[in-house]
Amino acid sequence: MNTLFYIDELYMIANKQLENDENAEARKTLHEILLEDPTYGKAHNAMGWLLYMKLDEYAAAEVHYKAAIKFEPTLPYVYFNYVNFLIHQNRYREAREIAFAGLEVSGSSKSALWAEIGRSFELEEQYKEAMKAYYQALRKSTEKSEIERMRANIARARAKIGLSLKRWLLSF
Repeated sequence: MNTLFYIDELYMIANKQLENDENAEARKTLHEILLEDPTYGKAHNAMGWLLYMKLDEYAAAEVHYKAAIKFEPTLPYVYFNYVNFLIHQNRYREAREIAFAGLEVSGSSKSALWAEIGRSFELEEQYKEAMKAYYQALRKSTEKSEIERMRANIARARAKIGLSLKRWLLSF
């Protein structure tokens, strides 16, 4: 049997297991893939997602996200997953660096990555920068719900600028 086809088949099985919330089985399947081919970026990304989102194993998740980017730097969705992970870890500057790298990858969701850049700035209370990033996300959006979400993000960041000013004025 061709090893690549075997690994691709295992990867599809792992994805189905993840869809069905069969996390222990998915972990075993992904581990089997990585034993067979340690450079299989899709499996590293899926393992990173599983470890982060379902098992709260953050250090191991990051190892897999980094490996996914190292071995398959053109894999578009790993950038969003890793950025989301970094923001959850309050590592906003690193998240933006990865997001900007992801913007250069063909097939990546430009609107989603710009939105995450905006979220990282917003969480750092850099509301003007957040608004700029959300505006870029809006420009790259094509779905009505996504456009509405970006408009809401911009409005929320704009409102927070006013709140920051009020808080500053009240501090005197």
